[in-house]
Amino acid sequence: MYNSVKMISTVDYTLKRKSTLRDLRAGRISRWEACDAHPEVTRIARLSGEATAVACPICGKLEVRHLHFVFGDELGPLSGRVYPSQAIRDRLNSEYSSFICYVVEVCTACCWNHLLRSLHFESNGGNGRAKKEARRS
Repeated sequence: MYNSVKMISTVDYTLKRKSTLRDLRAGRISRWEACDAHPEVTRIARLSGEATAVACPICGKLEVRHLHFVFGDELGPLSGRVYPSQAIRDRLNSEYSSFICYVVEVCTACCWNHLLRSLHFESNGGNGRAKKEARRS
């Protein structure tokens, strides 16, 4: 799936998502608590999010987008940005030896958002930028 980098850990938040939806349907939390995406996150999802064929579990509309937030010490000021999954596969894994990707689903219609999973990638011998810079020194 990802070229020169291996995924060393994955955390799946499906159970938490199901719990949140169950609490909403049972009336333990309000729709406003479930649909609380920050306006900036909704804007990023609308402009840069990857479209899915998944209907929103709250409003039922096909407006769910996935955002891939990438963090890592080697990324410097690029850490914390949203990247398309294609860029993670083609570019980040060849330039950096370690990073974490958080995949968030966001409905641009009702502002539902939830962390789906986190993926920790590390180079398996690689091409990381830190290793390239170390060789130059």
